[in-house]
Amino acid sequence: MIKNAREYQITKAQAAKFERALSNPAADGVDRALADLEREALRSQLADLRAEIEEYEALESGKRKVVEVEDLSQLPRALIQARIAAGLSQRQLAERLGLKEQQVQRYEATEYGSASLSRLLEVVRALDVKLRQDVVMSTADVSTRTLTAHLHNLGFDREFIRQRLVLDEDDEDKSAWRTANAVGRVLRLPMAEVVGGNFAALRQAASYARFKLPASAAEPKVLAYSAYARYLAHRTLASIVPRTVMKLETQPRDVFRILRDEYGGLTFRAALSFVWDRDIVVLPLRDAGAFHGVFWRMNGRGIVVLKQRTDSGDRWLIDLLHEYCHAVQTEGATDVEFVELEDSPLDRRESDEERFATAWATAAALDGREQELAQACIDEAGGEIPRLKRTVPKVAARAGVPAGVLANYIAYKLARFENEDWWGTAAALQSKDDDPWGLAHNALFARLELHRLDALDREILTRALSANGEAS
Repeated sequence: MIKNAREYQITKAQAAKFERALSNPAADGVDRALADLEREALRSQLADLRAEIEEYEALESGKRKVVEVEDLSQLPRALIQARIAAGLSQRQLAERLGLKEQQVQRYEATEYGSASLSRLLEVVRALDVKLRQDVVMSTADVSTRTLTAHLHNLGFDREFIRQRLVLDEDDEDKSAWRTANAVGRVLRLPMAEVVGGNFAALRQAASYARFKLPASAAEPKVLAYSAYARYLAHRTLASIVPRTVMKLETQPRDVFRILRDEYGGLTFRAALSFVWDRDIVVLPLRDAGAFHGVFWRMNGRGIVVLKQRTDSGDRWLIDLLHEYCHAVQTEGATDVEFVELEDSPLDRRESDEERFATAWATAAALDGREQELAQACIDEAGGEIPRLKRTVPKVAARAGVPAGVLANYIAYKLARFENEDWWGTAAALQSKDDDPWGLAHNALFARLELHRLDALDREILTRALSANGEAS
């Protein structure tokens, strides 16, 4: 940990030295395998140095305002971080304490190893630090098995808990406490409530994300996962610096033309860049169930959560444009929520707002010509449904629109007006050229500044963004 400006400059110089070493080619005659091992060791050390530099810079700039400690043994380190965040040098803290600067230097060098409890409390007061610490009795049943049972009763799937919330699995005791802390963070509850199995408090916390969810969404798994997703959205926004907001185009055909002419076409990749350029954050998740998409405005900032397990870029495209429509509808609002539940690809939203957003997204992807193009497909097929599989790609190619989106629209029309199930054929026409989840994941990580979060938030968020729940 960097504790002062001198150590900061030394660490930066050391990192620059490692960067130069890595940029130089291996010398002739050096064993290739040995050289690779040495370079890997340098990269690992450089990553550690960069992390320390980022943490110091975040503290010094005031970006970090809260430091979480999981037990009292971490308090000394937190006090050093608090001093840096307060903009105080070791000399200035010493003056507040009535000590010599060298004494504070010795304290911090050993992370207050020789300091008494009364001295630590004096430092707390000198830094004007606010402490909140739960006290959990030794009789509390703290185990990952107990916590998993509590969470399962709330609606969290057991495999989801294992992959996303259980931390430090190699140490059962530490894992239980860290998991309880993580759950408390997600549900906005004191850890004592989680450990104590206060089901009334847990259920109330799990349901706080239900702003405009319909009655059909009141089942526990939707409420629980919505609370988790909302926490992730909040932490994601906290780790991304806002940009100058570009104008939100309000007409679907304008969006179509901009995607075609300025972003390279009607693809999920293009729409992703378009949405990010308008300072709407896109958070991709891969867990099963609950919902397909969410749009939140939090303190005026927009964030889309896309939760698809399909590799169809066309499906991701429609979902993203659907959520962008909500951004247009709520521009200027402060706090808003829309949750899209699971069902069929185009007919899954029952409210007028959701039907409008889906129709808007379809029009944006098909240039507002969806009815015309669907009729052209039917005419060229001679009214024979089996022949649509051949005519849809041809009509879509001529019109310059995604064949998968047009196929889904036709499947929706056939299901609604002809009682025909054409969804399986439509699924076969979906684009699978890109990895949509990977595109969204990489776009987000390119913009995340994880040093703006504390260690626990970082771990929960990186687990959420990994394919299998392991922290990346």
